[in-house]
Amino acid sequence: MRNVLALDLGTKTLGKAFYNKVTKIALPVGVFRFTAKHYFKARADVIKEIKVRNAEVIALGLPLNSDGTESERSESVRRFKHDLALETSLPIVLIDERYTTLEAQDRLHALGYSSKTMKNKIDETSALIILETYLKKEEQND
Repeated sequence: MRNVLALDLGTKTLGKAFYNKVTKIALPVGVFRFTAKHYFKARADVIKEIKVRNAEVIALGLPLNSDGTESERSESVRRFKHDLALETSLPIVLIDERYTTLEAQDRLHALGYSSKTMKNKIDETSALIILETYLKKEEQND
């Protein structure tokens, strides 16, 4: 297993989670906020995270419609992946992120977070779910 940086890209936020191969712990590691559609700032933040955390692979959430077809947001994520790939040599794996926001809300609600507090945690929790999905896929491939 490798060090994995997971990302949940929104139009104004980037939720992040990280798996450390030494400690074998996956944790949410924050949210980067940027001006709507200024994805170059989000990419710069990702490059910084890669260096700080010694990431070896990126798991990037791909927003799909409930029937599995690509959504309008899918195009933005694919463009983000393409542009990020020009700036790093790391593998970037797209992960189906359908229902991650709902699951994140359920998890945070179960932990007792209020709706107001949940708003600040939802993106990084969604990134954690994307990370968990990636890790499960990797385990199945081993």
